[in-house]
Amino acid sequence: MNLELFFGKIPLLIKLIAVYLLSIVSFFILDGMLWFGIVEGGLNPIGYILYIIMRAVFAYLVSRFVLGSKESDSSDLRRDLVLAMLIFGVPILSFTEVLRNLFGIVIELPLPPYVSIMQVTLIMALLYEFPRLILLIVIKRFLYGKIPAEGVR
Repeated sequence: MNLELFFGKIPLLIKLIAVYLLSIVSFFILDGMLWFGIVEGGLNPIGYILYIIMRAVFAYLVSRFVLGSKESDSSDLRRDLVLAMLIFGVPILSFTEVLRNLFGIVIELPLPPYVSIMQVTLIMALLYEFPRLILLIVIKRFLYGKIPAEGVR
């Protein structure tokens, strides 16, 4: 079974909804839980690096879902993982905690008391995780030649 043909038949709207749902999962589990871990356990550099790699692999898999599964050589895999690490690897909330722990810079999100954790997760996933996943997908589409460059014939 050719997975590229299978993924290519899924409508774009369904793929975007799936990416948003995956960004909710990413924000809640991958970003939110790490934030609580840093607050409770302190900064662990090796764990943080492994965490960034884990987020990059997640973004790579999501981008493969949207773009379709294509067989690639190891240089494409390395390039895709480095790109995913640069665009999606560093989580937003844990980055603010690193700033607070290392430099004493405090960035607080003012939230009214009636906002639930579910509402925060949905909003933050839409504002932070989803755009970065879409940016990764657009850049990968450009690199694979599916979006023509301006002026290139």
